[in-house]
Amino acid sequence: MAVLGRALRFEEYACLRDDDVDALVELIRLVSPVKLDVNVSELGGASFHRLFKSPEMGSITSLCLRGGLGVEGAERLAKVDTLTSLKTLTLLGGRLSEDCLPLFEGAQWAPGLEELHLSSLRGMSPIAECANLCEGLKSFAVNWGSFSREDCEAFASAPGLASLEHLHLDDCGIKNDGLLALIASGYLSNLETLSVVNNGLGSKSINRLASSKLIEGVRRLRIGDNPIKAGGLKKLAKSPCLHALEELNIYDFDDDLGGVFLDALAQNLAVTSLRKLEANNNAVTDEQGKALLERADLGQLEYLEGSSWRLKPETWRALLSSKLGRNISHLDIANTELIDEHGSIFDDMPETSRIRFFRYETWEESEGRGALLSLPPFRELEELELEVVSLSEATEAFCKPPLTDSIRALRVDVGGISEESIIELLKEGRLNNIEELKLDRCELTERTIDALIDAKHIRNLRHISLWKNHGIGDAAARLFNSHHMRSLREIYLNTVQLSGEALARELGQLDFDAPLETLGVQSNAIGDEGALALANTPHLKSLSTYYLYGCKIGEEGVMALANSPNVKRISVLHLGNDPGSEEGRKALLESPYLPERIKRAWAPESDKS
Repeated sequence: MAVLGRALRFEEYACLRDDDVDALVELIRLVSPVKLDVNVSELGGASFHRLFKSPEMGSITSLCLRGGLGVEGAERLAKVDTLTSLKTLTLLGGRLSEDCLPLFEGAQWAPGLEELHLSSLRGMSPIAECANLCEGLKSFAVNWGSFSREDCEAFASAPGLASLEHLHLDDCGIKNDGLLALIASGYLSNLETLSVVNNGLGSKSINRLASSKLIEGVRRLRIGDNPIKAGGLKKLAKSPCLHALEELNIYDFDDDLGGVFLDALAQNLAVTSLRKLEANNNAVTDEQGKALLERADLGQLEYLEGSSWRLKPETWRALLSSKLGRNISHLDIANTELIDEHGSIFDDMPETSRIRFFRYETWEESEGRGALLSLPPFRELEELELEVVSLSEATEAFCKPPLTDSIRALRVDVGGISEESIIELLKEGRLNNIEELKLDRCELTERTIDALIDAKHIRNLRHISLWKNHGIGDAAARLFNSHHMRSLREIYLNTVQLSGEALARELGQLDFDAPLETLGVQSNAIGDEGALALANTPHLKSLSTYYLYGCKIGEEGVMALANSPNVKRISVLHLGNDPGSEEGRKALLESPYLPERIKRAWAPESDKS
């Protein structure tokens, strides 16, 4: 479980168990007030009642329940009378049915809700009733829903929406008729956020949206991944109703339609405060990019995702040194040109410019691209993602302050760094605050493991991935008996030629309880010996996610896992298609420790219904 400030969060796949309740209640009492985020899919009815009956729940301001409530869970939650401070309710996982939400009608906590976030919802009609219960509802979000026009009409007619400021309906299939119903609502007049990504929207509804009061005060507009034609995009981009626009998402439009929108937006004199632009996977042409530069007062971007834009380096250079682009701190421009005969696109950025996040990849000529990370705008970089491009060209810069302290996440893939360079970066005084290290497909060997083990100054590494570095072999197992196990939450050692013997040897020497939650060793022949080691080690009590497919685990190993107390907390178990044998399958189904939903994955098809 993670304690972040006053937030208590069980990791996403780690389930709250019956015997965790008392300890959780005590922790809530100590941390109060608190935001609580837990997976309740394995929590029994009596334990659910015991948790939510405790007076400590009165300090909960934000509650996220993962794993799917179902009707019974919704009934229990509706009867809770201790959530007197609750402002935000999030229900994730499973598929919420129409029968669940009306059960909240008599809930004492419902009138005080300000934020309601749901996933995988079938039908919105009950939401209309629920919205009316929440007199001050400010934020409503559904991801992955299935709504008809009638559902949207019922929702739009709820007077309780008059206070709504943020509306997220991504991947909900509302289509044109659904958006038109929302536009016609007499209550949705105070929106600051409208997010309708991937809903099959076309120009019919977007044309109406352009002149609608629905977007009069919208600061954040997200319309990406919809099949909108050029005419609708132009009309919306030029709408005077966008005068408050600060953040825009236009991901994944066909051809150059993202550029068509930006070209028209640059002509909209009402837009003067743009600071976040998410426009990845758009073929924005050089002329369309230049249109943005014709406006000196369009805004000041802090966040730009422009992967696959087709701007020439000289246009990028002008953008990044302009009033619009010089304050960008988050920059994602994969598959773009960075260098021409005049230099790099970063050369003219002001001395004060600081890029904190940078993502880049190219399958074209990459030589010289990595060296650009030595330039002044990157001197306080915090997160870096590279593919094919080599960080090794900037090794010297990353070995000196302030980069030695600022970098927290390093994600490189397909030769993104040489072994000599990563060994240099792991020396004393470097990567001091690194939390995530992803070094996939970089042809690394056991020398990298030696350097990692020796890097005693790195004490907060939470995530490591060494996927497909075939030369590492059994040396990878040494991580399981290193000081990094005191901080690591996730380890991915897929396809590194790790053996069960090495895994068993190192786990056998681990002498403290590690906080590791996710283990990925797929496509390594760890066999029964490795499975037995995982089943028998007493120090992986937090481990809840096992990726073990392609590991050649047989009947003995499967049976050991099924009968090990270590799997009580398990919520993800990937063994591939075969659990060793029919006896192995039987052991999984009859395990006294595995959660029921894990067992169901191994049940015969005739029993799953």
